[in-house]
Amino acid sequence: MQLKLTLPFLFIMYVGGHLQVRPQTPSENEIAYRVLDSQSPSERDPFKQASYIISVDQIPDRLGIQKLLCQVVTKQKPSNYSMLRITIYYNLKVWVPALDGDEKALREHFNHIVAQYAWNVRLTGKLQRLRIVRDGREEALSPPREYEFDHQESCKEFY
Repeated sequence: MQLKLTLPFLFIMYVGGHLQVRPQTPSENEIAYRVLDSQSPSERDPFKQASYIISVDQIPDRLGIQKLLCQVVTKQKPSNYSMLRITIYYNLKVWVPALDGDEKALREHFNHIVAQYAWNVRLTGKLQRLRIVRDGREEALSPPREYEFDHQESCKEFY
């Protein structure tokens, strides 16, 4: 008899005034990720921006990235936002929000970025909100690929 034990991944970090404790136990058809940083809009924030910096251990394809974006929104449940930004990194262990000209840290972040998603309630219509900069072979895409994607519409098919 074989016993398989799955423990949730627990990630704890204190950076820039944000304590991150996010257990992530993906189901069979979900993509495992770690939240490295997140910010919710404050009452004083005129832009009402929610943002998430996440890291994955394997780079998904385009459909996988879209599904991952939906998964992040569904699990993290941002609220009271009019702007949403999700940045996906590959195998990044630590997120440093203010790099202050630290070229080594900047290069480290740049070498691990996979995709960026930026959504704004004020910008409607078909917009290329999803930008993929690295493929599944860990190669940088030149130029990066941009795609139409709106989590409010597209995530209905995933969840």
